[in-house]
Amino acid sequence: MWTASTISALGDGASFTALPLLAASLSRDPRLIGGLATASTIPWLVFSLHAGAIVDRHNKRVIAAAMDLIRGVVTIGIVISIWADWVRIPLLYATALLIGFAEVLFGNAAQALLPSVVKDPALLEKANGWQYSAEVVGRQFVGPPLGSFLFAAAASVPFIIDGISFFASAALILTIKLAPKPPARPVNESPDSASGRRSMGAEIAEGLRWLFRHRLLRTLAICLGIMNLCSTGAGALLVLLAQERLQLTNKGFGVMLAAAAVGAVLGGVVGDRVSKYFGQGRTLVLAAVFEGGQFIVLGLTHSPVVAVAAMAVAGFTGTSWNVVTVSLRQQIIPDHLFGRVNSAYRLFGLGMMPIGGVVGGLIAHRYGLNIPFIILGGVIVAEMIPIGLIASDTAIAEARASGGA
Repeated sequence: MWTASTISALGDGASFTALPLLAASLSRDPRLIGGLATASTIPWLVFSLHAGAIVDRHNKRVIAAAMDLIRGVVTIGIVISIWADWVRIPLLYATALLIGFAEVLFGNAAQALLPSVVKDPALLEKANGWQYSAEVVGRQFVGPPLGSFLFAAAASVPFIIDGISFFASAALILTIKLAPKPPARPVNESPDSASGRRSMGAEIAEGLRWLFRHRLLRTLAICLGIMNLCSTGAGALLVLLAQERLQLTNKGFGVMLAAAAVGAVLGGVVGDRVSKYFGQGRTLVLAAVFEGGQFIVLGLTHSPVVAVAAMAVAGFTGTSWNVVTVSLRQQIIPDHLFGRVNSAYRLFGLGMMPIGGVVGGLIAHRYGLNIPFIILGGVIVAEMIPIGLIASDTAIAEARASGGA
């Protein structure tokens, strides 16, 4: 699984840069180019809950491999369209949508599959940390510059690499051997009389009810949504802050982003040790403090060195948050509900992000470029209070011991 994630992330990073470059070679309209990013995120808003129900209904390993195969075929389709001179902006939009839908299903299935691969629950944090580190290295470090370099050589090459990476990832996932488990059926399940299975809407509703009745995960989902709203609101203005306040060149801005990525990789590698040393509850509190503190520092400082250091620390603690919370969901949520509950959790966190960009822009327009960083960072820091009260080490231990009951 780790090798599959590493290979796939490398290909993703290459095409992540190559796709907008290809679009820019077809049109100079910024609305069309920017719309590609929207097209790739729409599936999270309209399909996430349904994807969770699908994952709970079917074999998670097969779903993950199938989604890799679909993404590989779609990506190779871009290659063929480039060679045949068929590539147009609408085709790129369709590609982004298809890959986005497959990514939603793949991500949910992969997170649900990991506890079956990692037999010891105590090692889930380490496994999630290494998985996340591989994704950061591929998608942020190696893949994007590789994609730019290969695109300059030939427009189709980055997409060939990405397509091959998807096929290789699917092949590796299919080699994973899992002991067969009988399907679990909840006690309160009442299938439709005609089909013998409840409607998808009923299954989705069951997952939503479970999440909102679970005080710990409900709190973390709400806090994640607020955190992502604030992070997106400030992060959308980061390039302007770097240029106008910190007086950084484009290369300097790249160094800032690289510092955050370095911190994220380190957090993935040692995040389980951090969690064991401080405790999971305290780790989450510290993550909120440093994530929000990063933005406050960026809003107050004029020093590029201080800004780079803040980005690196926040990258480290942000990954620590992910390592703890993903592992918690894998340990707490019942297997037969994992896809639905996990998709609801992730939908709430990701669904707040588009709002953040609007909020950050409005604050900056009214009060100045650095003010959104201070205000939104302060909101994230304030989350340490509900996190500390409800997601304490004791509460987490009790939730794990009860198996989410």
